[in-house]
Amino acid sequence: MADSALVTLLLLERTGARSTAEVAAELALSRNSARRILDTLHGRGFVVRDAAQRFRLGPTLISIAAELPSELAIAADPHVTDLAERLGETVVLAMLEGEHSVIVTQSLGVTSPLRVEHEIGFRQPLSRGASSLAILAHLPGDDDRVARSGVAATELAAIRARGYALSVGHIRTGMIGIAAPLYRETARVAGSLAVIAPETRAQDLTRHAELLRSTADLIRNAYRSLRETSRIAEESPR
Repeated sequence: MADSALVTLLLLERTGARSTAEVAAELALSRNSARRILDTLHGRGFVVRDAAQRFRLGPTLISIAAELPSELAIAADPHVTDLAERLGETVVLAMLEGEHSVIVTQSLGVTSPLRVEHEIGFRQPLSRGASSLAILAHLPGDDDRVARSGVAATELAAIRARGYALSVGHIRTGMIGIAAPLYRETARVAGSLAVIAPETRAQDLTRHAELLRSTADLIRNAYRSLRETSRIAEESPR
């Protein structure tokens, strides 16, 4: 039971919301077995059930994860801080989690008293905000989350073509954000790196798109180095 529950959570983390029948089919379980697992996870807050009777990761798991910085967040932290200092604006790192992006680290710009700040753990759907749209546009075309988002294919194609997402007032009125996709070791998008600022500084912000993309590449390389260091340490004789 415990192993099946863990596999179920990993499935939902990878694919987003799934019905009982879909979980049963993808994990080669009977519907009764899948229902028992999901009911148990639901009762403990590890998954939540939406109006369409589909399950996704729930608040208990998210709150636990929020207390444990990922290796990607650790690798990104100095680069996030450096970019915020160079631009004087708020920089946030968001991770893909089911059908949402979740902010896992941020650094605040200090050159202006008028600035934007998010809470760590702030979640937003993949259809709203630059951080989310940068992720959504770079998911595989056959990923169910792309179709469910309702975002036009032409908009997602435009994001991919220019290399970053742009949003104005999606999350807060008067706020603009630009975000580039963030990858780990594979070609599958894992999150995004975004700069957010008051809309009055929109022109300055979009001029830094190339710096944003290059910083995302630096973070990916730093993550690879961290993973390699961890691998060597694990393989070293004790």
